[in-house]
Amino acid sequence: MPPDKLTPLEVAVALNHGYCYLTTETILEKHGVINRRVQFLTFAGEKSRKYFWRDNQFMFRKLKTEYLMRNDGVFEENGCFIAGLERAVADILYFNKKFYFDSPNLIDWEKVEEINKKVGYK
Repeated sequence: MPPDKLTPLEVAVALNHGYCYLTTETILEKHGVINRRVQFLTFAGEKSRKYFWRDNQFMFRKLKTEYLMRNDGVFEENGCFIAGLERAVADILYFNKKFYFDSPNLIDWEKVEEINKKVGYK
């Protein structure tokens, strides 16, 4: 398929050349848990890297394989993998324990704790 016909999410997955899923700030912004505008589509993947394609910016954070391959709270949507809100919360806290949430009341903290245990973060 020509690049012009791909969505930014499909381009990011193709550029990454490995398993990854959309998570962290992108998902938190989508659910209203953070109020700031996120410049990058944020992913967890096998390597840390940044890509720029047209007007899109993609950021991949390296997640240990043992955590990356645990798909608890990750869903497939149109051929791309996307974290649910609670998985995105668990992921961002793995990367930054002091991360600030503008609206923490929107998070199901029991589900976050369950995902932490299943994935192995705790």
